[in-house]
Amino acid sequence: SRASQGFPRPSSAAIAAPAIQHSVSNGTMDSVGRRTRAPYFDDLATTKASGYATDVIAVRSKDDAKVFATDFNARFTGRAARASSRGGTVDVLIDGEIHFTMVLGESGVCRFREGGLQADPAMLGSVKGLREIIGPHSLRFEYRYTSSNNDYRLAFIESFFWVWDSSDNVIVSDVDGTITRSDVGGMINGVLGARMGWKKGHAHPGVCQLYNELLNRT
Repeated sequence: SRASQGFPRPSSAAIAAPAIQHSVSNGTMDSVGRRTRAPYFDDLATTKASGYATDVIAVRSKDDAKVFATDFNARFTGRAARASSRGGTVDVLIDGEIHFTMVLGESGVCRFREGGLQADPAMLGSVKGLREIIGPHSLRFEYRYTSSNNDYRLAFIESFFWVWDSSDNVIVSDVDGTITRSDVGGMINGVLGARMGWKKGHAHPGVCQLYNELLNRT
């Protein structure tokens, strides 16, 4: 466990952005024995974005008691994803606070302890911010481990948690080959066009006006 490694999971307040951004020389313990400032914040080189995740889209129930969400797809890469890390605890932060945890599994994929990727709607409904604020929320996955030379490291992945109301209208659209004139051309233009300063896009003429019109009709 991480407690036996000398750096228990900090409280929610301890992992806010200012705590990560500032150097800390000594750890201190809170009232329940958790380290609120830990050695792995000493050097920013030990804090590294490592992996990728898709945004989560959620819809509140009409009584706001539950929040139904898409899968939590997060995968750590690099050192954090090695076989020795399997079974480690991943803290899931929404708007900068830990609300629940996942487990680091095969190939760095995060899963809930029950083995799935979907969060319990009642558990998400207990998160006050998700019940009260429609729109985007920050979503962050954090995994703490020790390297082969016993350095403390914090790997993280960031994405967004989008909350929709049950009465919201939604327009669903494909991109490549639908908005763009072809699959391959759309991908090449999207990836290279911005980097190389291409001025001519690959979208169908009038597609922006079409989506604006659809939006105006919702």
